[in-house]
Amino acid sequence: MDLGLAGKIAIVTGSTRGLGFATARSLLEEGCNVTICARGEEGLAEAMGELRRLPGGAERWPFRPIWQPKKALRTWCSAPSTPLAVSTSS
Repeated sequence: MDLGLAGKIAIVTGSTRGLGFATARSLLEEGCNVTICARGEEGLAEAMGELRRLPGGAERWPFRPIWQPKKALRTWCSAPSTPLAVSTSS
């Protein structure tokens, strides 16, 4: 399904597993540039590695894990266009 999201920037919170990970994967498959976020570093490397293996996953901007709120804000403010924010954290 093409949702017209190709090239959009998405910042997905709580994205190392479950609904957040599925959302990040779906947005990446739609052509979004995805940044994944979580409360801690645990699981981020594994989730990022899995997403990078998807077609086009290695080339997406900025595709880095964020686990500190200030970094999330900096990423949001440095985006070349207004990013999609998806919060799946509890």
